[in-house]
Amino acid sequence: MAISGMRWGDEEDDLLPQRVESEPDSNGVRQIVEWKVNEAGDKVKVTKKVKKVTEVERISKRALERKKWAKFGDALDDGDGSNVTYMSYEEVTLEDPNADQVLPGEKKEEENIFAGVKNSSIVVCRHCGMVGDHWTLKCPYKDTPKEELEQDMAKRAEAGETAAPAASATLRVTNVSPDTREDDLKELFRAFGPVSRVYLAKDRETFQSRGFAFVSFMYREDAEKALNKLQGYGYDHLILKLEWAKPSNKPANDDAGSMGTTFRSGYGKALPQNVAPPPRK
Repeated sequence: MAISGMRWGDEEDDLLPQRVESEPDSNGVRQIVEWKVNEAGDKVKVTKKVKKVTEVERISKRALERKKWAKFGDALDDGDGSNVTYMSYEEVTLEDPNADQVLPGEKKEEENIFAGVKNSSIVVCRHCGMVGDHWTLKCPYKDTPKEELEQDMAKRAEAGETAAPAASATLRVTNVSPDTREDDLKELFRAFGPVSRVYLAKDRETFQSRGFAFVSFMYREDAEKALNKLQGYGYDHLILKLEWAKPSNKPANDDAGSMGTTFRSGYGKALPQNVAPPPRK
């Protein structure tokens, strides 16, 4: 009589341990331990950490109603019953709501905040070195001798018309969107003048914006211009709030990276944005 089956003394080397899944911890992470045989025939232990995340997507009532519509057009002959979205190749004309259009009977909208400051930080006169809105060919000092021009600039510097250091030209921007990046803020503020530094406060774990940032300009008058223009400006569905950055209470002599200013770079050495810019000519 033949006896089938495996006896208790037989080796069970070919059997793998069962899959073990732990209970979720405080963060909702489960640990899964599995065993498998690799190409070399060795047993390998595989440990996975899995976290289940439920995302709730809100759909409008109109979209739910459209899903219940009967098929028509090119989709009428499809019998698979799938809900397929077909691309329309018709020319669709859209009206830009932000376009500068004035309808009959309506008043002209308020002027754009960037009007008059566009490209102002790019135009630099090669004759007098002034950063403004005039080109080199239209420089008012082009016929002025170099000696008289230098004397005029020296008198302005003595009269206190030179720019303030970069430390006093720093703005604190609050109510910043979590999706905002430093490049986005630099693109927004550089329309008012040269920006020396942009610091966006981020969460250490999620790396998302904490809702505020610091923007440093080379010249204080550019910072004042940005403060007046962007105060209450709607950016990324939020209203920006700007104010002058308050200096640190720590003495400047205790920080080698402060370079005599009241703002610290957070770095052990001096950075370019900590050095006062040259006087604007």
